[in-house]
Amino acid sequence: MNRIVLIGNGFDLAHGLKTSYADFINWYWEKWMNKLFVRSETIIDDGLCKIEILKNIPEDYSLEGYDFVCILQEQSIIKFTLYALLEDIMKIYNHSNWVDIEGVYYKLLCESIKENPRVTHEELNKQLDVLTQKLYEYLTLNNNNHKIEINDSIKKKIYESIKKHDIAVEAKQTFRDLIAERMEYNKIFDVIGSYINELSMYKSIHKYDVEDHIKDLQEKDESIWEMRNNDTPALLPNSIMLVNFNYTHTADTYLPKFGRHFRINHIHGDLKSLNSMILGYGDELDDCYKEISNKNDNEYLRNVKSIKYLEASNYRELLQFIDSKPYQIYIMGHSCGNSDRTLLNTLFEHKNCVSIKPFYYKKEDGTDNYTDIIQNISRNFKDKKSLRDRVVNKKLCQPLIEKTKKETLSSLDYYIDLFRNMKRSTIRGTKTPYKPMLMLAIIDLIANQNWNKLNVDDIPNLMISFNLNIERWYECIWQRYSWQSVIFNKYVSDGLLNVLHYMEDEPFYKLLPFPGKIYKSTNDMGGVREAYYGIKLDDELMSLLINTESREKLKGILEEMIEPNK
Repeated sequence: MNRIVLIGNGFDLAHGLKTSYADFINWYWEKWMNKLFVRSETIIDDGLCKIEILKNIPEDYSLEGYDFVCILQEQSIIKFTLYALLEDIMKIYNHSNWVDIEGVYYKLLCESIKENPRVTHEELNKQLDVLTQKLYEYLTLNNNNHKIEINDSIKKKIYESIKKHDIAVEAKQTFRDLIAERMEYNKIFDVIGSYINELSMYKSIHKYDVEDHIKDLQEKDESIWEMRNNDTPALLPNSIMLVNFNYTHTADTYLPKFGRHFRINHIHGDLKSLNSMILGYGDELDDCYKEISNKNDNEYLRNVKSIKYLEASNYRELLQFIDSKPYQIYIMGHSCGNSDRTLLNTLFEHKNCVSIKPFYYKKEDGTDNYTDIIQNISRNFKDKKSLRDRVVNKKLCQPLIEKTKKETLSSLDYYIDLFRNMKRSTIRGTKTPYKPMLMLAIIDLIANQNWNKLNVDDIPNLMISFNLNIERWYECIWQRYSWQSVIFNKYVSDGLLNVLHYMEDEPFYKLLPFPGKIYKSTNDMGGVREAYYGIKLDDELMSLLINTESREKLKGILEEMIEPNK
């Protein structure tokens, strides 16, 4: 019995890579922001967005990325036009801070077959080509600047033994056949030998221990194998294939350097070549696809994944693998959405598939996305009876990562890490200091209140509001540190409001409205100003800030971040 591990973007995110489409979109707009400061022409068009510069662009705005571009348009400093693909991406992104680029592309492609479409399929494909090239650039930079550390918990899951209770009811005989096969000494060591020789995590398995274990089982009823649900090495998979839907090589680090029993399949291409990257749609079960395929125009099908698969051998190798033996499917970081529906349907409903086990993402508040994954998996099944039999129930599943970063770090180290990774754009190669400055102003304000003499519960709502004169403290911080970079040597009177608003990207911070007011995250600074009342920080962070020792450590980190290029 074999195992397929579906590797999705959540796998990269679990290793600290900023590879989500949202991260990519933020980077794209930061690139635009920097481009505007060094432009030599008045009209710039990159194939996704066109910007016309009407006036000189000031360098002292505290907004970043897309917010920066929007405020310039609002003030008639620039005029920008989004082409259809990016326009629809931003509509979704602004609403939810998350976007499915392939889903947006497919929706527009379906619209293009109607009368008077916003964008023709030829234009749409050109826009997707530009976006793919920019995604390649972003992921290459991100991948080269990040060192991957293998997570032992994930590695153990990938190479663990087959568990009886994971197997579908319809495949119980297949499992019994596996037991009968493994009770033959030579066949067990054909499998176990590859693990012992190639994976350091199995170096402690000794030949004689396994031999004694087999003899013990042979003397008893073989049903004992079915009752065992531990990691007996006799039930290790014959072969394991990591099917990597990402373009990065994070998953490659989990493979031994040698061995035909363990392999990786970059089903969507990888960062070794831009031309190998497959970005498009793969839902041939959808009604719209039937209409598109009936068009006598191959340009409609240019980004169909199942057709793009034929340009490389990866898909054929996957088909050969699933035809060779019964197999389990492990899902690690893949959402199982409709953009890969054709491929997933092939894997999930194949006669050799004996189980589908999702490893879900557990959030810091204790909730998880197991149900979301299952709902997406269900859309990839035509046979719902097989769905209910093959998918492993939640009680037998685990989070991909057992503990969150917050649980594995001390509170102080956790917030130090959050501070250092605050989202900050760059202006002419220098990271903006606005957010660290705001946090320093908050720290100075807290120190001035002598809150270290109080308990956290004594501070109502743990709130810092305009009543505590945060503007004055922020201006003091600005004057203290702005000399360090000539780029930031001007104080903007309404700059604080922009920073307060943009700080909402950070997980430890929340902007509070007046009672009865509705605060919407918007680029309309007037609306923000009207509703703004104060700030709320994490309770745990506040407990660190009212403690003199931990406050000084956090302050030191922020002061370092204000220095140019820190």
